[in-house]
Amino acid sequence: MNYVNGAAMFVIRPFIEQVGLMDESYFLYCEEVDWCLRRGAWRLGYAHESLVHHAHGATMGSNRDRRHRSRLSVYLDERNKLLLTRRFWPALYPLVVVVTLLLTMQYAKAGAWANFRTALAGWYAGIGGQRGKPPWMTNPRH
Repeated sequence: MNYVNGAAMFVIRPFIEQVGLMDESYFLYCEEVDWCLRRGAWRLGYAHESLVHHAHGATMGSNRDRRHRSRLSVYLDERNKLLLTRRFWPALYPLVVVVTLLLTMQYAKAGAWANFRTALAGWYAGIGGQRGKPPWMTNPRH
């Protein structure tokens, strides 16, 4: 197991004291993966008898088809994949930049032009190392 899904997790205080809090600069998406990758010698586990109902992407609109995904989920998904790769797998970063750009073309292929532009904006933001909330959330004129 490489990471624990952020929808339902339990951590103990010594973990937080040693590893630190989740990196809020991702804002959304990939922060739990980053956290788990920073864990060092801490082991991950799961409660195999637990039951958690999680409607994946229901709140952010990421569970929809490419035409109807939310602007926020498209942007952060593209950006944060690049930020995470650069931080933990820098040797793979150039390849992931190209592959991620090619994958954004799926929005165009689906005729989801607004989301295609948003995906490209997220891609550029990832390359530029931008973190935190997207520009339109902090600057209304964007």
